[in-house]
Amino acid sequence: MYKKIVFLIIFVVELNIHLFSQEVLLGLPNNPVIKNYIDNSKSKEKYKAATDTLKLPFFDDFSNSNIYPDQLRWVNNFVFINQTNIVIDSANSYLPPSIGVATFDALDETGNLYNLSVGVPAVADFLTSKPIDLNYPNDTTIFLSFYFQPVGLGYAMLPEDSLIVEFKDIINNVWVEQWFALGDTSVKPFKFVRLPVRDKNFLQNGFQFRFKNYVTLQNVLPASKIVNQDFWNVDYIKLDRNRTTDTIMHDIAYVLPISSPLKNYQQMPWNHFKTSPSKFLSGSSYVKYKNNDDRTRYTNDRLFSITDLLDNTAPFLYKFGQDSISPTRSINYKIPLSYNFTSTSTDSAIFLMQSSYTSDVFDSVCNNSVSRVQKFKNYYAYDDGTAEDSWGLIGDGSINGRLAYRFYIAKTDSLQAIQFYFTPALNLANQQYFQLIVWNAQVATTNGVTDTIPLTRIFQQIGYLPEFTNQLNQFYTYPLFGSNNNDTSIVLAPGYYFFGWEQTTEDFLSVGLDRNSDAMSNVYFNVENYWEHSRFKGALMIRPVFGNRRDVIYTGIATPTVKASDKFAIYPNPANDLINIAFDGDKTKINNVELYNTIGQLLYRQNNLNAIDVRNIKAGFYLLKINNDGNSITKKILIGR
Repeated sequence: MYKKIVFLIIFVVELNIHLFSQEVLLGLPNNPVIKNYIDNSKSKEKYKAATDTLKLPFFDDFSNSNIYPDQLRWVNNFVFINQTNIVIDSANSYLPPSIGVATFDALDETGNLYNLSVGVPAVADFLTSKPIDLNYPNDTTIFLSFYFQPVGLGYAMLPEDSLIVEFKDIINNVWVEQWFALGDTSVKPFKFVRLPVRDKNFLQNGFQFRFKNYVTLQNVLPASKIVNQDFWNVDYIKLDRNRTTDTIMHDIAYVLPISSPLKNYQQMPWNHFKTSPSKFLSGSSYVKYKNNDDRTRYTNDRLFSITDLLDNTAPFLYKFGQDSISPTRSINYKIPLSYNFTSTSTDSAIFLMQSSYTSDVFDSVCNNSVSRVQKFKNYYAYDDGTAEDSWGLIGDGSINGRLAYRFYIAKTDSLQAIQFYFTPALNLANQQYFQLIVWNAQVATTNGVTDTIPLTRIFQQIGYLPEFTNQLNQFYTYPLFGSNNNDTSIVLAPGYYFFGWEQTTEDFLSVGLDRNSDAMSNVYFNVENYWEHSRFKGALMIRPVFGNRRDVIYTGIATPTVKASDKFAIYPNPANDLINIAFDGDKTKINNVELYNTIGQLLYRQNNLNAIDVRNIKAGFYLLKINNDGNSITKKILIGR
């Protein structure tokens, strides 16, 4: 217990992360959405920005951008364009002016941490406009405006962290700082900023402006806990002439995505849903839009549609007329749905949900529509597919940490696999073995409170390591394997079940946490020989997969290490001085091997594979990563003396 308490104190003091008892909430070391986009993009080339010069007005509210800024307006792609880094509170105090924001943080355009010195403030992201024709000598009516918000869904900043705006001095070819905001300790509402553009060196053809942020990677141990931080959200950027009194955005805009039509899940298996659609549908969806004006505005021709993308049936249409919105007010509109999501599709279904409206002629139309793709595949999901944080457990040596995630299974079916989005620590620090477990449920009453908790293990399999992939929502699929390492499945009758893991070390093991959904009442963890609820809000990115094994092909598949390692001969293990490795008996098929300690530090990388000399390595457990023609496998080894 002493070791655990010391570890938690270190984190409270040094990283300002959220934690309670033995569960830990931690930021992400990379951006899985960006990495997924890069890997699945048809073009792997670098971001290419056109060189033509823009004319006024310049406007972008990021409502029609995805992942990266629009190439027609911006010359780089360092910031992350998203709809998820939004704090949602009951008073709607933190909503952006329109859906979609540009998030500045400590991650580069590939979604990984910048290579910055720890503890030293340094520039991270840039957002730079394309050249703009500002050849308007002596014009005093040109202004740049934008909204910004510190922190977002991130953590408290340091005072030396900042967001800066610079203008390009065309004559002298230098950037000149025009505005800055210092780091904040907590999230604040979006604030409006308006900057004049008057200097003759700015009023030139080819003028540019840019945002940049300074971040400070905080010094924590181990280094694998250094995560993304110092968030700034920027929205609704406008540059134009004749703006002497233009301080209000005369615009109504959607500010959040369409909500799920399901009661408890974001997604569920199609064949399970079809057993009783009315049981799982909430009967409504919600859209939220906001009046950014200082006077009452009206939305007209409001339309909501649902289209079956795998069928040729006519779309479901729902018209709900005109609405008035008071100044600066946001509307969370409930759309009653009589649509039951029926389809002729047999094994899966995909529906496109769209909402739109019209407004006044001077209203920006780019943010007057919003859409959602509602999928019914072969898995249950509480999460929306995007992680804003990491949630995990730390053990204390007396008992292995256990996580159990509760799902209600609607139909008798074969459980084939469990998908996890394990959040990757730096240097493979969290690549430690875990045991995959499925529990059935029991109803228990404690202190007058009745709850459904894990009971007995109906499946368990050791030999899995956290695996990381850039494919489809960053989940890795772990098929079930039997005692002989053969494919297996278990048939589950309708009811509650728990899916999760038991850790084999004290190391931090974490999965992605979707902060925009909340299913934490279904999260149970056990680190002191009793089950308790999580204290945080969100949805863990864990999904049970049902149906046929042949259908478990749409994400990366991890087989237990004990099975994959049959192809390798690693001997002796434990080892005293030399370790020999062969692939199907042939050492020449191995490209190289890497040896890591248990906190993920690379000790050495070796191409000469006659033998690995470990005589200078102290006794203990290590991870041996074997690379073979683009594939790799990690094996836990013991060096003894």
